[in-house]
Amino acid sequence: MNDTGMATTQFSAIITTAIWLLLGSANALTKSAGCGKALGAHEKQGGTGSSNSLSITSSGINRTYLLYIPSVFSPTNPHGLIFSFHGRGQTGAEQERLSQFSNPDFNPNMLAWVDAMSVSGR
Repeated sequence: MNDTGMATTQFSAIITTAIWLLLGSANALTKSAGCGKALGAHEKQGGTGSSNSLSITSSGINRTYLLYIPSVFSPTNPHGLIFSFHGRGQTGAEQERLSQFSNPDFNPNMLAWVDAMSVSGR
């Protein structure tokens, strides 16, 4: 990785950490429509390395993402959801490894790492 790529990755990690700290301090969670529903058959809880690889189709475009569900997750209680975005040329999996947000000792919230879309000509 060149110096520009490393600086971008470090900047992304700093911004993500700052956002996480801000969100973590505002822990007033309210129940949503999803509260009380069981996890899907293929969704699992756990610590580092146990994120779920999922996808969603939006406007006809398939988008992939990783979803971390902490081991303390209970479907009857509201939980925070943090989005962590990777830098250019990286993936959600690389951002998960870099951010360490799937470390249960560090983060009790759910987390999503969204993979970027491929844009032609860029």
